[in-house]
Amino acid sequence: MLTKNALSKLALGDSAESERKQNLHYLTKYIVGQCGLAFTNLSEKKFKEALKEFRTIEYAKADFVSPKTITIDRGLLKQFSWNMEATLRKLGMPVKMNNGDIELTKNHVACKKGEKINSQQAQILKLFLIKLAPFSIELVCKWRKNKFKSFVDEDELM
Repeated sequence: MLTKNALSKLALGDSAESERKQNLHYLTKYIVGQCGLAFTNLSEKKFKEALKEFRTIEYAKADFVSPKTITIDRGLLKQFSWNMEATLRKLGMPVKMNNGDIELTKNHVACKKGEKINSQQAQILKLFLIKLAPFSIELVCKWRKNKFKSFVDEDELM
């Protein structure tokens, strides 16, 4: 379940007095940043195995540190229609119209290895369908039958 963190905390109960079930309020301190709640009948071992298999690469967002330098080569950008020219220009790309097609007039470095990506760079990478950011789900805690268990130190939370 993915929702606003504050709503999740409210639904679970953020104190012993307001919790819906015994020890459920312990989960709320783990609901920070980008997180979600999973409800399953799988054993802990099988659920962890399923999470390990669920890994993919996604589009980078602002503040993601690029694992490599991405350069977009100059030339015609046939994948874009003429009306994208202004958008690409606003994103800082050196483009011009060439007989109804958008042309990148010189190589453009979309991002550099080891540097944080800004929102414009993230948008450029997405427009060019370049995925850089690994996505995985980490199990940080569980609650089952009124018992709470943490898999990480509280210091590791955002």
